[in-house]
Amino acid sequence: MASFIHLCIGTLFKPGATFRYLAQYRHWKYAWGVVWIYLGLYTLLNIYRMVNDLQPTLLPLLATTAGRYYTWQLLAGVPVIIVGWWLYALAAWLAGQRLGGSGTLKGMAHSTAFSFFLPLIPTVWLLEIALTLLAPRPWNSALPLPAPWDSLFWIVTFLGIGWSLLTGTLAAREVLALRGWKAFLATLAGSGMALGLFTVFLR
Repeated sequence: MASFIHLCIGTLFKPGATFRYLAQYRHWKYAWGVVWIYLGLYTLLNIYRMVNDLQPTLLPLLATTAGRYYTWQLLAGVPVIIVGWWLYALAAWLAGQRLGGSGTLKGMAHSTAFSFFLPLIPTVWLLEIALTLLAPRPWNSALPLPAPWDSLFWIVTFLGIGWSLLTGTLAAREVLALRGWKAFLATLAGSGMALGLFTVFLR
């Protein structure tokens, strides 16, 4: 049986072989482990920012103030991210069925924990930690990030999303038995729903 570390490394650097394995063998405790690591980083970083009175870089579309932002994040973050995970899986699975694929919703959700969240940890979350700890001053949505942080922010953000789309496409290929652009479209449907939810309720 593959270990947790083996599956995480495989997702990032050997995704094709890893998702072929995950399409056959379910490791729900590992899938939840990835999600809880993501949630743990999210929660701890927001606690640090709130304690140190840092201003948010971006506010969610849902109306809230900068002063209440981190309280809202701590209350809503965990349920919204878990709902986003399953919403991604549902949208990708439904799209896959319309495109002639097979597979199950549970199988898609299982693989999504690895394909969607893992690539964001060494990219977007590493950047978030660096910005929080190393940026020269508190920054907020009304002011641009100081150079070179602004360029780095967008480069790493798009790298993380692109990496997640790649691993998601390979997961859809194996779990939903889709090929080429069909696997990509299913992934795009899933990631679009999840990121849309996060944009509205988190940022």
